[in-house]
Parts: sequence; structure tokens; C-alpha cells
Amino acid sequence: MLVALVDNAIKFACDDGTIILDVQKDAGGGRALVSVKNTGHIPEQHLPHLFERFYKADLSHTDSGTGLGLAIVHEILTHLGESIEAVNEEGFAVFRFTVSLT
Repeated sequence: MLVALVDNAIKFACDDGTIILDVQKDAGGGRALVSVKNTGHIPEQHLPHLFERFYKADLSHTDSGTGLGLAIVHEILTHLGESIEAVNEEGFAVFRFTVSLT
């Protein structure tokens, strides 16, 4: 899962952009919040569709990718009872998910 998100961040970061991986443990210690951020942003109209199968927000990247990576990550996390979201935050496109530490 993390590899797919980092791969997307590398592909879609702005030229000379920054990619940030952040992991924080919740106060109770049972869960982690993982964020993968890259410079740039995702147009708002694409955000609700990013986890749909075969959806590609940026058609200029037609040479690689099937549009399945984020859908697969979403399916795995949902099956595990976890969540994932995509948001724009302070100049970054952010993918954030939770994972159990137990």
C-alpha cells in the first residue's frame, strides 16, 4: 500500500517537488496515521473519484499506470476496517490512511 502511494507521489509531484512521508501514533498507541504528501494539488473535481477503478485524474500520464493502484489500496484498507482519504493541504496533495498497530 505504502509503495503504491509513494510511487504516485513521485509520479505526480511538481518538478523539483517535495515528497513527505509522515507516520504518527495516536494517543492510545493502537493506531497509526500515515500521510504521503507531494507538492502540487489535485483538482477538486477529481478528489471524489481517485479511489475508483481505472480512474485517472491526469491523462497526460498515459504512458504508465492502469488507474488501479489507488483503487486496490482503498479496497485493502477497507477490507481491514481502515480508511484512506485524499485532500489538498497547504500546497500539497495528501493521501492519509489509518492502520492498526496490533
